[in-house]
Amino acid sequence: MSVPAEQLVARLRTRRCEIEQALFERTISIPDAPPRSDPEYLQGIRAAVSAAFDYGLSMIGSGEGENPPPIPAEVLIQARRAARHCVGLDAVLRRYIAGSTRLDDFILDECDAVDAQRLLRLRAVGLEHLLAKVSAEYEAERKSRVRSRESRTLDHVTALLRGEPIHKDLLGYDTRLNHVGLVAKGPHAKELVSEIARDLDSRLLLVRPDSEITWAWLGRSGDLQVDQIQGAISSRRTPHMAVALGEPGRTTVGWRRTHLQAKAALPVAARSGTKLARYADVCLIASALQDDLLATSLREIYIQPLLVGRDGGAAHLRTLRAYFAAHRNGEATAAALNVSRQAVASRIQVIEARLGRSLHSCAPHIEAALQLEEMTSPSDGRQPRAFGN
Repeated sequence: MSVPAEQLVARLRTRRCEIEQALFERTISIPDAPPRSDPEYLQGIRAAVSAAFDYGLSMIGSGEGENPPPIPAEVLIQARRAARHCVGLDAVLRRYIAGSTRLDDFILDECDAVDAQRLLRLRAVGLEHLLAKVSAEYEAERKSRVRSRESRTLDHVTALLRGEPIHKDLLGYDTRLNHVGLVAKGPHAKELVSEIARDLDSRLLLVRPDSEITWAWLGRSGDLQVDQIQGAISSRRTPHMAVALGEPGRTTVGWRRTHLQAKAALPVAARSGTKLARYADVCLIASALQDDLLATSLREIYIQPLLVGRDGGAAHLRTLRAYFAAHRNGEATAAALNVSRQAVASRIQVIEARLGRSLHSCAPHIEAALQLEEMTSPSDGRQPRAFGN
């Protein structure tokens, strides 16, 4: 004989103490982290179990369950508490599923087979709704805590970069180490740097001043090889990520300097073909990108005098690029240009005459001027150079 919903709910409520205790015992039988021993946490579980019991009963009288009743506040509060206590979401959801299954046992005790199918269908709808809300609440709390922790770390990092003294324990990172600073722009930088730190057995300090930029420091008591870090980045980095490296530095002074170097090199990395730059390789061009006087002067002194002739100086610039790419080797330059070595020597003489100085005396400045020209004048269709290679 079919049992009316109101009568079934009344029967279950008369067994409330018995059912709630059974649900609580089943719930805490699901293993989790140590917080089960925390009185506040256990009290929260009891409150959530009681609220979930009422929610389950409310589903029985909710028609076909198209509009489930609101999730009780105690359930949502406990989801956030679980996140704060670092209980895994998997354990949290398994507890609700286990408790729901145990409640179904009591419901089946009080109704016949005809009612059972309908009631279990309603309960399934309600459970799905509850699990979705619990998951959302848990993730919201977890993300809020991560943001809050990262925000505090960023505040400490920013203060230390400004030269303000902070307690060493606030960073969770030892500034007495040898450091290499990294600044990256693009997605997945956090994952990339974390993986490299593990592979190189280095301490890691990482913050994100905004959604696009990542600041990081790799630290070690022994030496850090920047070329080793470059190789690790090159083998893993995505094409949409630009990464810049500072030079190794020790103590807080070196920690600050290597970051500023990486930060200055990032615009060069972003414009280069490899999207990767080391400050020692690009320091002059990095400074030029931030100094209009230097950038203008490099062009006027080392580029403008060559922009003559029918081709507007294209042959001169092409020769210089090949010359520096070949590490100033005349024979290799000739091979790259498919001309004779004598032709290269002749062109170099003409270039030196127009500049009024030997290439040997000003090679770094000329190369920086050429790089700056390529980075700021892409209209000729050339691909950006891979700086530092």
